[in-house]
Amino acid sequence: MDDLAEFYDDWADEYEAAHGDWEDAIRRHGALIALALAERGVHPGDRVLDCTCGIGTQAIGLALAGYAITGHDISARQIEFASAAARRLGVHADFAVADLLRPDTPERPLATFDAVVTANSLTHFHDESTLGIVLANIAATTRPGGIVAVTNRDYDTSDRPDSTPVQRSTRNGVRRVSLQLWDWHESGDSYRMESVLLRSSAVDASPAVGWTVTTRTTELRAWRRSQIEAAAHAAGLVEPRWHETDWQPIFTAVRPR
Repeated sequence: MDDLAEFYDDWADEYEAAHGDWEDAIRRHGALIALALAERGVHPGDRVLDCTCGIGTQAIGLALAGYAITGHDISARQIEFASAAARRLGVHADFAVADLLRPDTPERPLATFDAVVTANSLTHFHDESTLGIVLANIAATTRPGGIVAVTNRDYDTSDRPDSTPVQRSTRNGVRRVSLQLWDWHESGDSYRMESVLLRSSAVDASPAVGWTVTTRTTELRAWRRSQIEAAAHAAGLVEPRWHETDWQPIFTAVRPR
């Protein structure tokens, strides 16, 4: 997973531009996941691990909702960004670098969390075998009776979008325009994702300054709901449930006691 760590290390300082209003996304995503967790008996004050927290979008949102949050990610630079953002927003969360494919590290004690969350990250695992290992590792990190929660883009629709909506934001006087281009492979099971970020000077600057463009590319797997359910079942998780939201579907399941 070293290449993936390097990919997100490189993107860390500008990743929040993909959300447009990032602080709004923090609160919205956190509230939606919190609602799904509460429906499964995990409430504010309980211990929750976001095992692929990135820059902290969902982890910080859950901390704002009152959960005791730990955030792990493979990208050291994204962990640094998340830690600084949590301090700036006045919430406590414990962030550390850890690899989802290697769960038995000192940073990630097994079977201690009331819930473990992974948001929109399963797309980085390209075959059924690896997906099964990932969900088994997540289950092993959850206490018996605890909840595993997965958010995933809804790939069950017949449409295969070729881009994401344009997101606009301004940071430190710099205007930013962010979007993703999706080039689907013929099978329809995966696609090449190209992140495009345009940056310009302040609104009142000379038009001659122009825009700079940065692109980053990776391959993503479009997992269907049935495939996620099957991998969760193989990992020993029970009582599967889908929670429909206006962001992404949230899948939850229980680690048996």
